[in-house]
Amino acid sequence: MGETLIDKRILKTKNKLKSALVELLQEKKLDTITILELTEKASINRKTFYLHYKNIPSVLNDIEENVINELKEKISTLELDINTLEQYIYSVFNVILENELAKHLIQKTNYYKHIFMSLEKLLIDDLERRYKVENEFSTAPLKYTIAHHVFGTTRLFCHWLKKDTNEDLHLFSRFITSLVLNGVSELFAVR
Repeated sequence: MGETLIDKRILKTKNKLKSALVELLQEKKLDTITILELTEKASINRKTFYLHYKNIPSVLNDIEENVINELKEKISTLELDINTLEQYIYSVFNVILENELAKHLIQKTNYYKHIFMSLEKLLIDDLERRYKVENEFSTAPLKYTIAHHVFGTTRLFCHWLKKDTNEDLHLFSRFITSLVLNGVSELFAVR
């Protein structure tokens, strides 16, 4: 029981520091934020900060690694075929929406590129594994198609999230699925 209490305190302290950092990143660049500013914003003393982190970039890294690990775990559990593509897309991006720190980092700062680069790599690796892409010469069109869809989808999601629309993630996932499966021809048919 004592261990759980300590773990909860550590988690609470780290979350206060991470939240404070995301708030400060909305106003300042990472390299201009001081540990004093961060600890004051989080209502944590400097000594406590150093118990958990080496420096300010390590706090940002902790946010990124948490969401990347959540994404890895989610992707490993998902089925993927033509009938489950929409659910696959929804489930992956919902991990980011449910992680408030990552969501705010993406929506309100410019410090989210590592998350998306990691997500793109995770998705490309997952899709290539699923479709058994063995080498870049025999399956180049498939590799290019996978990369095209992954890069387009993740960047479109980032754009959608930064716009902070009230549009439902299900609608977004349905649109992306249609775009992936039917290409732009369906968009022109609507006009």
